[in-house]
Amino acid sequence: EMRHVVGDFFKSTVEAAAESEAAWARVAGAVDNAGISFAGVRGDLKETFEAMSDKTRFSEQEISNAFATVLNVSNDYKGSVANLGLITNIAIARQMDLSSAATLVGRVMDGNTSMLKRYGIVLKDNGIDPMTQLSERFAGFADKDGASLQGRLHQIANEWEEVKIQVGEAITVTDSANAAAGKIVTTLES
Repeated sequence: EMRHVVGDFFKSTVEAAAESEAAWARVAGAVDNAGISFAGVRGDLKETFEAMSDKTRFSEQEISNAFATVLNVSNDYKGSVANLGLITNIAIARQMDLSSAATLVGRVMDGNTSMLKRYGIVLKDNGIDPMTQLSERFAGFADKDGASLQGRLHQIANEWEEVKIQVGEAITVTDSANAAAGKIVTTLES
């Protein structure tokens, strides 16, 4: 029985590392498509995603996926980084998933506000920029949620997931693990 528990743990670490790698690949693709060198900004993005994860209920992987989404929609690197907090705030306030909030914010960044009404968000026609109105209306939701008991429990779960990712990465970066995975793919393809 213990053998299965340990085996399941290591399996989950490899799966977590693979999911993390896929999320970073999406970020890299979005950044490169926006004309920015991913290698030059990866460290800054990692720090940004970690800092947001530390104060909200969202994991680094969820935040990185949301970033890739908003950047793919808007093609605005600096704006996408700057609006990550807004994305988390809207997701919490409107009880929606982070990806949908990222798509919504990306479209508003592009000037398309028609989608907001579908989510029950009505902006005032007072000459104030829609992004400014959204930022003011939804300010602080994610931080307050992150400071709640439920938010803290999510943060603990996120930290455990990060441990699993690190263990999984340690397992999969070895040449023998890559060779074994290659053999499995070759066998499955034949």
